[in-house]
Amino acid sequence: MSNPAQPAHSFVGRWIASWSVPAAAQIALSMWFATGVEFGSPMLLFWVVVIAASLCLVTSAAVIMRSFDRNEADLGFLGLFFCAVSALPLVHGITTPGVIVGDNTSTMTSV
Repeated sequence: MSNPAQPAHSFVGRWIASWSVPAAAQIALSMWFATGVEFGSPMLLFWVVVIAASLCLVTSAAVIMRSFDRNEADLGFLGLFFCAVSALPLVHGITTPGVIVGDNTSTMTSV
């Protein structure tokens, strides 16, 4: 059984440990791919981001609807947060230059 009065530094240590490996992998891969080689295409970016963000929006809508069924405001706020976090990547994917629209600043603005 966990102790509710655990010191905050134990949580911080676990949080840092859980994020250090993905952060190190991302830094290593970005240094490896930073040679000027283009990885992927605008069409690939469009489909991957639009499909992933759309699935996240559908899931967040399901969480919001579930909060209405259960009459729980905290669950509704969680769904609204996920909805907001998913909307900007969807804009980023839809406004990818060269797929639907030409060069624009909407892609970088949504990032």
